[in-house]
Amino acid sequence: MGSADGSLTLVIQHMGKKELVTFQTSTTLREFQQKVEEMTKVPASVQKVVHRGRDLARNDPDITLDDCRVRHKDILMILGRPEDPVRDETLAAICDLETQAEAVVARLDAVCGDMDGMKKGFLPAALQSETRGRLERRLAAVSEELMRLLERLDALSVQQSAPEVRRKRKAVVTAISTQMDRADAVRAALAERGS
Repeated sequence: MGSADGSLTLVIQHMGKKELVTFQTSTTLREFQQKVEEMTKVPASVQKVVHRGRDLARNDPDITLDDCRVRHKDILMILGRPEDPVRDETLAAICDLETQAEAVVARLDAVCGDMDGMKKGFLPAALQSETRGRLERRLAAVSEELMRLLERLDALSVQQSAPEVRRKRKAVVTAISTQMDRADAVRAALAERGS
């Protein structure tokens, strides 16, 4: 039960810190979570609000603290990770580089398609030498762009405390490296065809 004026003081606990905060008994869970987000920087969408062993965040956001049987001096534990704009920016940069790599891989696929057409005899012998030269230039451009993307990924600073970002970068690096190996194999096949 709160005070006579309908307010209640709660103990908000997050990451080992406790803070006393006063709310009205008529405060909705949505309003409560917004206030907690301001305090802890944990987005309301990822918060778990634990009260007496139950996650209040799973309830309807429009019910009140009083409806949840939250009483004066109760402890509400907030679980969730605060937003880290640096980590989010780094992850966004990695995803952007991954998208760029996919576009370069599409160009590599086009080179492979043209080379298959040449192998299958869809191109007259008189034009094969000229086409081989164009394919080699396109392949060199693809390899160079993949290398640039790897260099940009390497230049990104990723903190030890962000393992999901490190895993994402490693996955993108591995995918680009695989495509570089593929481009080298295509270059070798093209050179063999030319000799």
